[in-house]
Amino acid sequence: MGTIEATHGVNCGGFGERGTLEGAMVILRNMAAARNANYVSLLSTTEPHLVGGCFDNRFVLRGIAYRVDRDALAAPQPVASDGCDPPCSPGYRCSQAVCMALCNPACGDNQVCRQDRTCGPAKAPSPPAH
Repeated sequence: MGTIEATHGVNCGGFGERGTLEGAMVILRNMAAARNANYVSLLSTTEPHLVGGCFDNRFVLRGIAYRVDRDALAAPQPVASDGCDPPCSPGYRCSQAVCMALCNPACGDNQVCRQDRTCGPAKAPSPPAH
């Protein structure tokens, strides 16, 4: 939904009104709701502080607003049975009930995909003859 910034408190020093975290949170929630967002990832929080010769009274929250489908998050995702128990991690495939690393690009003839996802010779090299 985009970036979002909420400010609570105004002006400088004794000529303003000091903001609070709670006030900034209320404003942030209302702004998110107005955008039809139901989740905000908070990126930064700036508390009232001294700037130059002025005490900045503002409490500022910055974040990114999202619309999250809560039903999709709550519903259990079906797990495909591929013969491996537990199922293979991403980047692996099940082969005869064993999780094997996938290589990308695929290995050539006479090569195998190793656990470090690199291609190597299909057979170990023979030791040199003496």
